[in-house]
Amino acid sequence: MPGPLSLVRRTREALRLHWYRLRLGALGAGCHIETGVSLQYPGRIRLGDGVGIGRNAALRANTDANPGIALGKGVNINDAVVINANRGFVTLGERSWLGPFCLVYGNGGVTIGRNVLVAGHTTINTVSHAAELAYATVDPGDDGDEIVIPLGPPLEELTREIDLTALQDLPDPTATPAIDIDAEADWNKF
Repeated sequence: MPGPLSLVRRTREALRLHWYRLRLGALGAGCHIETGVSLQYPGRIRLGDGVGIGRNAALRANTDANPGIALGKGVNINDAVVINANRGFVTLGERSWLGPFCLVYGNGGVTIGRNVLVAGHTTINTVSHAAELAYATVDPGDDGDEIVIPLGPPLEELTREIDLTALQDLPDPTATPAIDIDAEADWNKF
C-alpha cells in the first residue's frame, strides 16, 4: 500500500495533467510534464503520446500557426530547453530527443524528423536564414526513417573569395616582442 506522501504526489501529478489537458491543443496518453515547465499560448501546443518534458523547460507557441509547436509520440524534452515558435512553427518527429539547455527558434519554421538526438546546449535558429530553407535529409539505417533538419542557404551562397591583402599589415603573431627591462627600476613599486 502506498504511503500518504506517494498518494499526494500522484494526486498532484494527476491534477496538473488534467489542467494541461484542458489548456493544451492536444495532450496524448502517458505524458509526463515536470514541475516548473512554462507553456505559453498552450492552445497552439500539441503533445503526442508518451512525451516527457523536463524541469524548467519553456514552450512558447507565440505564432498564428496552429499548431505552433507539435511534439510527436515519445519525444523527450530535457531540463531547461526553450522551444520558441516566434511567428513560425517547431515540429519534432516521433522519439526525438532534445538535450538539456537546447534552444530552438522557429521563426522560419523548424522540422526535426523522427529518431533525432540533438545534443545539449545546441541552438537551432532560423531567424537569419533565407525564406526558402534547404533541408539536409539523412537516412540513419535499415528502418528507413529520415532525419530532416532545416539548414541555411545552400553552400554555394555562403562561399566567396576572401581578400587577404588586408591581412598583410598585421603583426606576425609568432614573433617574440622585444622587452626593454630597466635594470635600475624600483621593483618595490609593483
